[in-house]
Amino acid sequence: MIHDLSLGEVQSLALKAARGAGRSFGIAEEAGFAVRWLTERGVDGAGHLAALLVASDGATEGCPLHLGAAWSDAGQVPEGAVSVICPMLLLPFLPGLCGAGGLAVSAEPAVARVSGAGDLAGDLPMARVAVRVLACETVRSGARHTRAKVDKAALAQLQDFAFRTYAPATEASRNSGAGAGLSDND
Repeated sequence: MIHDLSLGEVQSLALKAARGAGRSFGIAEEAGFAVRWLTERGVDGAGHLAALLVASDGATEGCPLHLGAAWSDAGQVPEGAVSVICPMLLLPFLPGLCGAGGLAVSAEPAVARVSGAGDLAGDLPMARVAVRVLACETVRSGARHTRAKVDKAALAQLQDFAFRTYAPATEASRNSGAGAGLSDND
C-alpha cells in the first residue's frame, strides 16, 4: 500500500526519524532536505532513508548524509572510491559541486547522474556499496513531483524511528494536564 503525503510531511517525518536514529539536529535537517529533494524528482527518498536508518541505526560510518554535507561544505568530492550506505542520498548534495557539466555517482553497474540545475537520472541500490563520483555531461530529467508516494513499510520504519523522539506518557504528566484524559472536550 502506498501513502500519499505532502512534500512538507515527508520532509518533517524524515527529520524526526533521523533524530530518532541518533543523528544530530544538523544531519537530521539534511536528511529531511535529501528525502524531499529525491522525492521531488520521482525517487523513493523515504525508502532510501528508511533503509539507511535500519542499516546504520546510530552509526555515522558510510552515512551519505554526513558525506554529502561534508563534501558540500568543502566544495569538492574526493577522488577514488568510498563505501556508502544508500548512496542515492548523496545526490541532493551534488548540484552545487557540478560546475558547467554534471556529476555521476557510479556503483557498478548502477549509475545515477545529477546536473547543476538539480536534474537527476538513474538509480542506485539501497545497500552499502563502493561508489565513485565522476564528471559527466549534463543531464535533463522530467517534471518535478509535488506529492510523496511512500510505501507502507518505509513509512512504518520512519515512524518507528520518529517515535523515539517522543517523551513517554507518565502518571505525573497526565495528572499535570497532559493529554485528554478520559474526556476529550475540545
